Amino acid sequence: MLEGMKIFRGGKFMIEKTIKVAIIGGGIWGLSAAYHLARKGQEDVVVFERNTELAVETTKRAAGLVGQVRDSATMIQVTQYAIRLFQQMAEETDCDPGFIQSGSLMLAMNEQRMAAYQQNMAFVQQHGVEAMLVDEIEIQRLAPNIDPSCLTGALFIPTDGYLDPYRCAMAYANQAEKLGVEIRLNQEVDDLAVSSDGVVTGLQTSEGLIEAERVVVTIGPWSRRLMRKLGIQSAVETIRHQRMVTESVPVPDHHPVVRIKDLNGYVRRDGNRYLYGYFEPNPTTFDLNQLAPDFGTDDLPPPEEAMQMAKSNFSQVFPILKDLRIDEYRQGLVGFSPDGQYLLGPVPSMTNLYLACGCAALGIAGSAAIGHWVTEWLMDSTPKADLSMFDHSRFGADGENLDWVRQRAISHYVNYYALPN
Repeated sequence: MLEGMKIFRGGKFMIEKTIKVAIIGGGIWGLSAAYHLARKGQEDVVVFERNTELAVETTKRAAGLVGQVRDSATMIQVTQYAIRLFQQMAEETDCDPGFIQSGSLMLAMNEQRMAAYQQNMAFVQQHGVEAMLVDEIEIQRLAPNIDPSCLTGALFIPTDGYLDPYRCAMAYANQAEKLGVEIRLNQEVDDLAVSSDGVVTGLQTSEGLIEAERVVVTIGPWSRRLMRKLGIQSAVETIRHQRMVTESVPVPDHHPVVRIKDLNGYVRRDGNRYLYGYFEPNPTTFDLNQLAPDFGTDDLPPPEEAMQMAKSNFSQVFPILKDLRIDEYRQGLVGFSPDGQYLLGPVPSMTNLYLACGCAALGIAGSAAIGHWVTEWLMDSTPKADLSMFDHSRFGADGENLDWVRQRAISHYVNYYALPN
């Protein structure tokens, strides 16, 4: 925990007044929302986190990639805003998120992929992203441990990068606290208080009923369980996503993030080690409604079989990985909607309730925009941008069908890097 943070750690207490904004979930999305609200002048913001530490479920286990090659102008703007904010926080506050602008190298192992990268390059350049195609000589200069013999080229984005997700979350938290946000640890929200006409009036917590004017839910994969208690089916599937961290090895100081889309994964520097992640072809899904109430990511089994497959595949491009010992497995949970986009905004049929979930493996880079948009909803009535692509009701009746949601969410996960992406 960062020094000086005034964080409540449990125990009985008296609530003298109704909280203006209650945020459920002390991960990176909830903390970004708290920071953005406080920065814009919202008073009386309280974050509720069930664990004894912040950001230890999905946030801490993420890869922290920040990449600007996206398939829509909106999502390009999401990552552009993240980069600007991370750099601004580092320059103007003592809460540095630790963004490393290493650039990213997107490898092509066939001509079809290279053609897709040419289209990607043209599209992102229209939106102000610096991008260039590079040959095998430049690939090896940027990432000397790559064997380019199986490659046809690459797309390089100099302004991309990565960060430590936990450090970023704590930067949001520390700055939010300085702006007046209260953070309460070890307080689980079991249910919401709702009037007969659908107005959310408070939280039922482990410490009792707490009244709140507006409630923001940012608990990731656990959202479906809480929403179900309100009779609402959130159209999001919970999928395990995994990463490995190798033993120490000499890694160039300025090593780009490397995306190997044809092998469904990515590699980046993690200090003096390599971290790599993998979108497996047969992912494991979880229905948290069927698991114990205290189930957490620590309870996930290590994805050894999937990651050995990844190690074997990635060694084609990074031969050094073949003989490196695995020091750490980092398995986490990600939420995918049927179309792979966020679920974000006011909850239909409810008043004063806002839900942000379905990170779809773009949670860390998306955290800045999520906080910004939540703040606009609460303080300006509606965001300036058209966010209909994230609307909770966009799936209609299909969104109530768990099998339909699951099948399409899994398809988006499995095909995350499939052509033409």
